[in-house]
Amino acid sequence: MASMANIRSICKLNRIWWSPKIKKQVKIHFDRTIGTTTVHKFKTFSNHMDKVSDGNRKNWVSYGFSEESEKLDKQIMHFSFFITISICLTLGGYILIYLPDFKMKDWAQREAYLELRRRENGGLPPIDPNLIDPSKFLLPSDEELGDSEIII
Repeated sequence: MASMANIRSICKLNRIWWSPKIKKQVKIHFDRTIGTTTVHKFKTFSNHMDKVSDGNRKNWVSYGFSEESEKLDKQIMHFSFFITISICLTLGGYILIYLPDFKMKDWAQREAYLELRRRENGGLPPIDPNLIDPSKFLLPSDEELGDSEIII
């Protein structure tokens, strides 16, 4: 658990160190003096950092829309999410639901019911047995079929 916390803090330091905005504003000086006396034993390393901003303000993490202005970044983010979710998904769903029958499934079913009603009123069977001319195809004879089971 402690190693995960160390890795997380190293990642944060790496992100801060290589950030172009902070790199311009933060000056870090490393002084390493080498000596043999015990007086300067604890003064071997000094770290000076200039403050970037006042401590009361929270660090700003950009949403990726604007890196210059926090206010503009939030406005563009809220506007783009409103357009994406409210308009595209909601209106897109309504448009898809209320589109006309582009595959003509409803038309084909209505046409089939009209044809059945016409054939019933005319006294004809629902499907004509000679819909396809029997002379155009060849069926096997009973002798050729033999004992084969015929499933209709």
